[in-house]
Amino acid sequence: MLLCLGPGLAQANEGYPIDEHDLAFVRSLQQAIANDQKIWIADQVSFPIHATLDGKRRMIRTKKQFLARYADIINEQVKTQVAQKAGEDLADLFKNWRGIMIGNGVVWIGLTFTDPKKPKDIEYSIIAINNDYWERLRGTGSRR
Repeated sequence: MLLCLGPGLAQANEGYPIDEHDLAFVRSLQQAIANDQKIWIADQVSFPIHATLDGKRRMIRTKKQFLARYADIINEQVKTQVAQKAGEDLADLFKNWRGIMIGNGVVWIGLTFTDPKKPKDIEYSIIAINNDYWERLRGTGSRR
């Protein structure tokens, strides 16, 4: 289990520093979530993705399914965590070989290098949305 707590975390990722490209994507995601830009967000998702719906862990396979359940997936918990944990100082961002984690994993952003010879050519995609974040933290959420 990976726990990432405390201020200054964005700077503490030895070997995997958060750079300006990462920050730009996170800021775009923050704005999109705050403004309910459903299609933009769905376009950033790497399907299939899991989310907790109706108390059970479900696989969302398509953009159409994601958009149909958008309010359940990008719920108030997700909105609050993304707004707070990727706030002004971006202290609660963590980056490793898997990607960028917001807060304690409410959202994971995957990184794909589109050209190995050009390490700055990165494609970002949402690879996890843990919309049952608080339930899992309290031990009452679904793990299925």
